[in-house]
Amino acid sequence: MKKIKYNNVNLLFVGKDLNSAPKIERLFSFFSNKASIHAYCILREKSNKLNSYGYKERFRFLSYFKILFLMLKVFFILVFKNDGKSELIYAVNLPAAIIGRFIIIFNKKYTLSYEAFEINVGMTKSIYSGRFRPFWRFIEKWVIDGCGYFIATDQYRLKFLRRYYNIDKNKTYCDYIYNTRDLVKIIEEKKDDNYISACYCGGVMAGRSIDDTIIALNKTLPSLHFNIYGSVDNLYLTEINEKFKSNGINKINFHGRFDNSSVVSILSNEDITFSFYSSVSSNNRLASPNKLFDAMASGILLLTSSFPLVRFLNRKGELSCIIVDNIDDINALSSDFIYSKIRENRERRIEIIKSFNRNYSWEAMERKLEGIFIL
Repeated sequence: MKKIKYNNVNLLFVGKDLNSAPKIERLFSFFSNKASIHAYCILREKSNKLNSYGYKERFRFLSYFKILFLMLKVFFILVFKNDGKSELIYAVNLPAAIIGRFIIIFNKKYTLSYEAFEINVGMTKSIYSGRFRPFWRFIEKWVIDGCGYFIATDQYRLKFLRRYYNIDKNKTYCDYIYNTRDLVKIIEEKKDDNYISACYCGGVMAGRSIDDTIIALNKTLPSLHFNIYGSVDNLYLTEINEKFKSNGINKINFHGRFDNSSVVSILSNEDITFSFYSSVSSNNRLASPNKLFDAMASGILLLTSSFPLVRFLNRKGELSCIIVDNIDDINALSSDFIYSKIRENRERRIEIIKSFNRNYSWEAMERKLEGIFIL
């Protein structure tokens, strides 16, 4: 496709909040340094960081109506914006891209760029799954066919989605931008060989195998200390605490909600973190988690399941990790093996962070964005 210079950028996002999608603020910062930018974020609760609208209502069905109303509001704002200049709509997530797709039908001055955070048709237990999957496949195909740019979160998801939707590369420019974080200041840290700790940063909820992973690790390393950061509802917290108590685990601390900007400083003080993804869906089989880059940026050892991106980074020696097929396989790991990996990672920590800063940080992704868009 022929590239056009854009002086104005409109960033659209529909999601839960900005803390769970830090890439939105990074995109806003990048574009604001290159062009005039306006953000339109539809969030669970209004944020004071970017221009946003809150959709949370007392009853869930009212929240759905509020989302639709706000999507229409953004549509009309941009459709009737008519200063004659060519503008870019950078839409993150499918609902935002649907808004953008309708806008470009009614106002030809816009070019649509769609960044897919997920493989929507590959998700389970969501509005995109089950009997609704063919409908959403049709919608996403329609959206992509109208795009000037299509962005995925890594090279493996990009390859899958290009084939799945038969994207015409002569019509739609395709690339990937990692869900990564900013450059990290390297600080030499001395660790106590007699104190080993594991940490989890993220949403604490059922389905993420947090409790099962901790129980499996504790069986192999009974001296391990655990620190859990993330919001959790009281019912689930009571449930997993009872589970830990029945398994004799008492070296565990819950620290509650945290700001995403503090993840690296938290993980830098730990020895091992973990993140598992069930292989029941293509969205998980081609997982593209922030936690990979969190681990690289902090130089922590990552215990995780097997998927293409983690295997790629592990082969290149740019991520220190232990890959297992499932959580039960943790029990097959010896304590000597895990201790040796922790010691090895402590020695390689600075090397891994330097590699992250050079090749995978947000600054490296900004250089890619500069090659994609003319601003």
